[in-house]
Amino acid sequence: MSFNSSSSLWYTRPAQLWQEALPVGNGRLGAMIFGGTKKERLQLNEDTLWGAQPYSPTDVNDGSSLKTLPNIQRKIFEGDMTDATELARTHFMGRPASQASYQTLGDLYIEMASLDAFGFDQYHRELNIDTSVASVSFRAYGVTYHRQIVASHEHQVIAVHLTADQQGKLDINISAGSTHSQSSLTVEDNGTVFVLAGQNEHELNLSGDLHFRAKILVKTTNGSIRDCSDHIQVRQADQVTLYIAMATNFRQFDDITGNPDLVSTEQLSLVKSIKFEDLQQEAIASYQAIYKRVTLELKGSHQSNLPTDQRLAAFRQGGEDANLASLYFNYGRYLLISSSRPGSQPANLQGIWNDSNAPPWGSKYTININTEMNYWPAEVTNMPELVQPLIQMVQELAETGSQTAKVMYGAKGWVCHHNTDLWRASAPIDLPQYGLWPSGGAWLCKHLWDHFDYAQDIEYLKTIYPILAGACDFFLDTLLLDPHSGFMVTNPSMSPENAHHQDGNALCAGPSMDNQILRDLFSNTIAASELLSEDERFRASLIEKRNALRPIEIGSGGQVKEWQEDWDSLAADPQHRHTSHLYGLYPSNQIRVKDRPDLAQACKVTLENRGEGVTGWATAWRLSLWARLRDPERAYAMLCNLLSASLCYSNLFDTHPPLDDSGVTVFQIDGNFGGTAGIVEMIVQDYRDEVDLLPALPLEWSNGKLSGICLRGGWTVDVEWKDSTLYQVVLNAKIAAKKLITYRDAEYLVSLAPGETVRLYGRNLNREESS
Repeated sequence: MSFNSSSSLWYTRPAQLWQEALPVGNGRLGAMIFGGTKKERLQLNEDTLWGAQPYSPTDVNDGSSLKTLPNIQRKIFEGDMTDATELARTHFMGRPASQASYQTLGDLYIEMASLDAFGFDQYHRELNIDTSVASVSFRAYGVTYHRQIVASHEHQVIAVHLTADQQGKLDINISAGSTHSQSSLTVEDNGTVFVLAGQNEHELNLSGDLHFRAKILVKTTNGSIRDCSDHIQVRQADQVTLYIAMATNFRQFDDITGNPDLVSTEQLSLVKSIKFEDLQQEAIASYQAIYKRVTLELKGSHQSNLPTDQRLAAFRQGGEDANLASLYFNYGRYLLISSSRPGSQPANLQGIWNDSNAPPWGSKYTININTEMNYWPAEVTNMPELVQPLIQMVQELAETGSQTAKVMYGAKGWVCHHNTDLWRASAPIDLPQYGLWPSGGAWLCKHLWDHFDYAQDIEYLKTIYPILAGACDFFLDTLLLDPHSGFMVTNPSMSPENAHHQDGNALCAGPSMDNQILRDLFSNTIAASELLSEDERFRASLIEKRNALRPIEIGSGGQVKEWQEDWDSLAADPQHRHTSHLYGLYPSNQIRVKDRPDLAQACKVTLENRGEGVTGWATAWRLSLWARLRDPERAYAMLCNLLSASLCYSNLFDTHPPLDDSGVTVFQIDGNFGGTAGIVEMIVQDYRDEVDLLPALPLEWSNGKLSGICLRGGWTVDVEWKDSTLYQVVLNAKIAAKKLITYRDAEYLVSLAPGETVRLYGRNLNREESS
């Protein structure tokens, strides 16, 4: 296969650290490939291996939450945030006060028995994003060795294929290990299957009741296989293929009666007779059926052909490499395809790749920005099926969240706060200044609506309408009339994780983000109700409550107000990582430069006050925000920051600053996904009935083409530009509609029937190409 600098990560040495390894995955199973010469390591994950067991934080609540709630609300209205916080800490947090962690399964080791660690050259380690295949090759003692690794979604295995250019040169020892305290190694099936079995770790004062199996089938061409009890020995083989199946006894969030031994055995039985080449081609075809829908072409340079770590270094020193943005864009799409497929769990804080039993923030689902950011590129870059695991999680949260709403708030409907886990816990956790935010589920509902808005599938809308309505029911029951402002507000709540005063208090009533999220939730549910001809009286209630929400306001410093009160200048951290009060600018469409230039200017002031962001995900959010403000220079600066040494590992994984004094950054995947979505926003912005072309195109991308982007209402768009000027746009409709296409000062109203396509050319959006 020919080399493509926009779809290849490659290196001239093995990974020394986990953060340098290359990820493969099929949505459910993941592996990090280190590429060692003497000894290869594959760190393994199965997406249902979490800590603890099924539990409900509200089941063990002593009833004090509901009794204490009016006092907390009164204290907040009176401005006594310290007492309100203490009441919430002692009486209104979930029990247990934290949630379960995503855990590693273990490691597979492939040792080249006849080689040493140093006698090799011509080393090449690569992840081909175009095919989803990772590979390693090197030469040692006159023999060239190759490895290929691919994750198959159809067959639910990870396959490793080893070859040499001379017969009988593969002498390998296959072993495995796990950091779980209760794990064991056995060999079965006449020495051809290696089994790593174990149990998850206890957590939250709950026993670990998840059992796991990893079964590795060893197939050889010629040579011998020997059972050595704690490893499998292969000698003088021409080729060796390993098929890795993994499973736990998890069936769903409240059911762990599965049989991981049976599941993994069945998975191996289905691939036992399949040749690696056939399995690989099927895996590539399945992957490319999603990946190939969208392409981004940006001009490369001589440094685009450097190894990825050297390429990053050259770019950081000012080298020209527009094509690096294409690679980053493609990598984000690759990572989401690899970590979220129908039937899997949603992508968590680390996607599916995690080498710890106690990862940062539990590698959970943080739903006050991070989980949502994971799915920002899914619909717009034409990967809608990848949202299915998220939709399933929200459906399950509607179940657990109804208990939380009833027990803790005395409310109908359902609620979820700022985090959840495999067990779909929905109560507030951690401390009140982080966890007592009731709008997490409401934000997730935006993704359910977006999935409809892009595809216009009425049957799907019927399935999610009860979930949207249930989320609204909770707020219809719990919104309060603020005695000072006269608006309907959430109470207690906060602007996510941000303290409004130096004393560290964060609790408040009616923060700006809540009003913006609820405006979307109510509006989308109203629209669904109208489309389905459902619940006219309920719809009227939503309209009434929506009209009673506080509008987005400008503060005394010219900024968008983060709270009802003009507290922004008093906040403990004026450059806080969250830009929650700009939700209305992005990912929502509530603020547009052309419609409300005053609010757009206030957003700009807010972003300038906030700084450039200290985390990868915060920088990625700022990228899209600056793009929405039509500022290509600032948007591009955010993208460059995402690629900086402080926010990007050599394998292009997004980073978070050190959590302690060690100076060691940690992996967090949301910035990768947010970066991909932000690149789209620089080129195409979709406001449902209006599409803005090249609104934030940087000078560095003078020529390029973005194809296959999805628009709301069932349309797609291709955009091509030359010399920083629009060359042509191609619009295709699956569903009849009208859209206003805008480019700079030009406008063109397009009306298309199903299956119809139109081309517009040049800066004036002409129907015919000028000569």
